[in-house]
Parts: sequence; structure tokens; C-alpha cells
Amino acid sequence: MDRPKIGIVFGGCSEEHPVSVKSAQEVAKHLDTEKLEPLYIGITKTGAWNLCDGPDADWEDRSCRPAVLSPDRSVHGLLVLEQGQYETIRLDLVLPVLHGKLGEDGAMQGLLELSGIPYVGCDVQSSALCMDKSLAYIVARSAGIATPNFWIVRANESLRRSRIAYPVYVKPARSGSSFGVTKVHREEDLLGAVESARQYDSKVLIEEAVVGSEIGCAILGNGTDLIAGELDQISLPWSLQDPPGERPGERLRELDDHRSRGHPR
Repeated sequence: MDRPKIGIVFGGCSEEHPVSVKSAQEVAKHLDTEKLEPLYIGITKTGAWNLCDGPDADWEDRSCRPAVLSPDRSVHGLLVLEQGQYETIRLDLVLPVLHGKLGEDGAMQGLLELSGIPYVGCDVQSSALCMDKSLAYIVARSAGIATPNFWIVRANESLRRSRIAYPVYVKPARSGSSFGVTKVHREEDLLGAVESARQYDSKVLIEEAVVGSEIGCAILGNGTDLIAGELDQISLPWSLQDPPGERPGERLRELDDHRSRGHPR
């Protein structure tokens, strides 16, 4: 009996590329290859798609074949370039293991909707909404869920500093894995924190600091048929007050470990 073919997409051209590769390595480690046939589709930092042997650290240097996910539903899978010609590989399911922009924000999900291939994760609307922290806060508030007070600074928009009470966290509105996040205690440090966040997104979120414990819970399922995972409490070995260059070298591994257990963005 043929094993279902699972397309595992990883890498990507966002700042979270190395986090995605590490996530894909965990998938490869735990996937039951006796029941499933994995096909690893790696996306380079420049956006090139390749069908490769696996998500090893040096996967881009190994033998890869150019490949694209076709939006044509009659293909229902990959177009792979081989000796000047394209062959098709039908996929039964796609597991997107992408982090950040163009991976978690609805872009990849939209391509998969066009292709007609079933995929793991949130749909287009949910992905786009949850990737933008300010929009997620608005929806949560409308449902009666308490959120921190927050302010949005868009591209070329000046700061209205008088409205802000410190301390605050400044972060890209549509990025993750703590890239560009700064805790600010004084007004004179705010502009520098905003510029740091703008390296990753033109839309910046300033939110009040909330003292408390961070609890995570992974949810699996569709519609009302849901399974809740165990609760976990996140504890990182570094502080957001530490400059990125001075944080421990295991930062990405720690982040990926926490994300794989349902760590919220």
C-alpha cells in the first residue's frame, strides 16, 4: 500500500528562516516514515524553492531540484524541474513549517487553498489576523478578553509620546520569535526601540508591560472538534532587556523548543 505523500515546507525569506529550519528538523526527527512519505520543500532566504533530501543545516549545499507548488488543482502538488523538463508529484497533504512573513500570515495558506491540497494549520483569514498582533488584540477585546493597552505606529507616522505610560514593549506588529522586541522604561529610549522594530515591519506595536506568568496551550482540531494540549509555563534564559547580541547563543534553539510546545507569539 502506498504511503501518503506529505509535503513539508520550511525555510522562507523572513528573518525567522533559521527558526523554521530547526522546526523542520524536529518534524523530520519524529515523523513516522513507515506510514508517511515525506517530501521536503526548502525555501531559501532569497525565496527560491527546492525539493531536497531533508532539512539538515547544510540542506542548500546538497543536491536539490528546483520545485514549485502549483496553484493548478489538476496538479494537486509539485512541479519539479528535472533535466530541463517538469515532472509532477501529487501531494496528499502539506505541512507548512514556515515562521514569520509569507509563512504564517496567510500567504502560504492562500497558495494552498488555490492548489486544493489539504494542509495543517490555520486558514487564510485566521493566519492573517493572528500574525498582526494589533488586529488580534482588537478581536480579543471584542470578545470580552482583557488585553494590554497598545498604540500603533505606522510607516512615516510620528510618535505621540504623551499618551504612553511606561514601561512598554515595542515590537514589530507582524513578526515573531522576539525579533525587534525591546522593553522601554524611559521616553528618551522609545524612538530607538521603534526604529529597531521597523527593521522587521513598517507597522510597529507599542504595548503596556504586564507583570505576570506566561501560560501556553496548544489546540488541535477543526471546527468544534478540538483537543487542548497540556498547559505549559514559559521561562526563557535571557531577558528582553538584554541586547540581541548579548543574549545566550542557544537563543534560537530555546525559542524553537518553546514554540513547538505551543508558545504564543
